[in-house]
Amino acid sequence: MTLEEFAAEVSRDPPNAYAIERGSHFDGYARACRDLGLEMRRPDPKEAGFYRGGRLIGEMRGMVPDLTSDAAVAICKDKTRALDLLKAAGVPTPRSQYFPPDTGYDAALRHWSEGQGDRLVVKPSDSYGGEGITVGVADADAFRQAWDQARANLSDPSLPIILEERVDGLDVRAIVVEGRFVCAVTRVHAHVVGDGQSTVTELADRKNEARRKIPSHRAHPLQVSAQGEVVLAAGQVWFLSGRANIHQGGEAVDVTDRLPDSIRRIAEQAALAIPGLGVSGVDLIADFDSGVAKVIELNTSCNFDLHYYPAHGIARNPARAVLDCMVTRADRGVLYRPRRPKGLAARLRRRLKRLFGAA
Repeated sequence: MTLEEFAAEVSRDPPNAYAIERGSHFDGYARACRDLGLEMRRPDPKEAGFYRGGRLIGEMRGMVPDLTSDAAVAICKDKTRALDLLKAAGVPTPRSQYFPPDTGYDAALRHWSEGQGDRLVVKPSDSYGGEGITVGVADADAFRQAWDQARANLSDPSLPIILEERVDGLDVRAIVVEGRFVCAVTRVHAHVVGDGQSTVTELADRKNEARRKIPSHRAHPLQVSAQGEVVLAAGQVWFLSGRANIHQGGEAVDVTDRLPDSIRRIAEQAALAIPGLGVSGVDLIADFDSGVAKVIELNTSCNFDLHYYPAHGIARNPARAVLDCMVTRADRGVLYRPRRPKGLAARLRRRLKRLFGAA
């Protein structure tokens, strides 16, 4: 199934609507705590501790639960290290090459011109949320712009820029907890579907009204930059963006029950390839019909609200799987002790150490 076919199929049904206006990554944890008889304490907005009978059994910093080690976070942030480990474990990944940002431009340009051309993706090796990524580079001038954009989005200028094979298929985010697949969404590129009467702008305005009833989407409306007065034929899919990120107008569709077992296993294999990666969002480009997928990257700070509040499909709660693992650990008699100091001052000290190499 192509992306256009999937978008057309999904759009035949009205999108979900939710009673709450604002959602949070912590919403699912609060619900799971009620189900499991746990208490969640929030010493500040970016931290949470989970207690059973007054005893701490686990915690979370930002969106990273303690099931994931600091070393795994560092590996996943550096996409070249993560890709090398995935390849070594036999996980299917796109073909890619790395180029130093200061001295690698000429070699990268040759690779682009001699290789797949617009079939390549140019991206920084530590990008977040799709920032700095260019898909489909048509000519040398566009390559220069893509290179400069990737370079500008490197948080560490010593890290390389990646030229990666562009893979066709659906963009899937699979949640894996302790090596087991939990749930998945497909993120569909920003789009509208024609009705034979309305312009692109009118269709986008209507869709934005619906997005305001979806907590995970409401802050990210569709943007129409050109050809807004075009009237689309009934059923015609019109993509507004080449990216699937929700903050760029993408649309989350739950596909947990549609994901073939073979792709679930690929997601699990990818998470197990990174030591200490207890909870991860595995990003894949997948072909549901063939059951084939390639892993694009791994995320340790994956926002669960796409799964709590998808635009289409069944709402899931992966936070329950995370807390189940913490409860199982406590049931084995493992006394959990915080790995490092908590609180705003401690976080500031850690950030200063990362930035300047000193506490």
